[in-house]
Amino acid sequence: MALAEVFEKVAGPDAPVEFRAYDGSSSGTAGAPVRITVRSPVAASYLAQAPGSLGLARAYISGTSTSTGTCTPLSPG
Repeated sequence: MALAEVFEKVAGPDAPVEFRAYDGSSSGTAGAPVRITVRSPVAASYLAQAPGSLGLARAYISGTSTSTGTCTPLSPG
């Protein structure tokens, strides 16, 4: 399963986020105001070990992931 498929299952197929992964897969809305790029398996590991803000922060700080735009919670409530 490609990383973009996993993202889509978690965030939903209509998430207002463009997602790109190191494996060449992509998902979400092209040209969305928020884009997340997972550059390596290390970033995917951080996201799997600590889903949510902590995993994103670890991946970003390590330089294995980038994001543009302002992220807000993807799930209601």
